[in-house]
Formats: sequence, structure tokens, C-alpha cells
Amino acid sequence: MNNDNFNFWKMVYDMKAIDINTLRQAVKTTSNPYGEITEEQFKEISGVDFEVKETTPAPATPQIQPQQTTPVTQPVTPVQPQQVTQ
Repeated sequence: MNNDNFNFWKMVYDMKAIDINTLRQAVKTTSNPYGEITEEQFKEISGVDFEVKETTPAPATPQIQPQQTTPVTQPVTPVQPQQVTQ
């Protein structure tokens, strides 16, 4: 247990800098082995029993097909640098 991590998450939750869902992401679980607090610490901080909330996947965006482009038929004339006079 890293007490500094607990103190940090408690502080930001108490300050209302994060909500309970963000705090939930800091809990170490089998699906989140790099979490920084335990389920017991989550309850101590929030007062709520920890439950894994399944996130719903974002709806799939339709694949956009590129539209056919028309080739440029006129040549591009390069711009010549101009001298600035004062």
C-alpha cells in the first residue's frame, strides 16, 4: 500500500476535483492492475462500496469512403520573393 497515493486520491476527491467515477478508475482490480488504491481505500474515501462499472462502448462510427478527386489541370506558378523597401 502506498500511503501517498491514498492521500492524493482522498485530497482530490474531498476537494471535488474528481468525481466518484474518476476515483473508481484509480482502484486496482484484475482489469486495472496498475490502479493506485484498494477497494477498501475507495470505500474509505468515498463512503460507497466499490463495484466494477462496465463502460458501454462508444457507438461505431461509419467508415467514410474517400470521394474521387479531380486532378488539377492548370500548372501552378511559383511565387517569387519580393524585396521589402523602407
